[in-house]
Amino acid sequence: MDVLQFFLSNVSLAALSDSKDLAYFGAGLYFCNYFKYTYATSPALLISPAGDVAGNKKALEALNELLPTFAVIDDGIKDNEKLCLLVERGNFWGMGYLSSTLEITSAAELKNYLQPYADNDTIRNSIYSFVESNPEKRRALML
Repeated sequence: MDVLQFFLSNVSLAALSDSKDLAYFGAGLYFCNYFKYTYATSPALLISPAGDVAGNKKALEALNELLPTFAVIDDGIKDNEKLCLLVERGNFWGMGYLSSTLEITSAAELKNYLQPYADNDTIRNSIYSFVESNPEKRRALML
């Protein structure tokens, strides 16, 4: 499991507003309360150790934008349908069957057709593994 996935599944982003440091190391995002790294590839990701609440909120918003939103589209049970799973901001949102002629470009639109389900590490890891093995089935979406 990715450190970011583990962290985001166990800690609310809102709880980070008092966090001292945020560091980006290329392999993933790591939140550092115990280490004093303040390097990031994007200035928007730096959280101020001085307690700059507005700057910290801006950094959290930038982090939120980095989390992937995509759909996994595969064959449905019937010929005229397709299976769709939605991952929004890195977390599994839900799934359902869509008409094979339906074209979706945004997550908000797709939510009207899918059944929401609870997110958990097992589902999320299965989806990410599937998408890694089958990248052609991943469709990037706008929020």
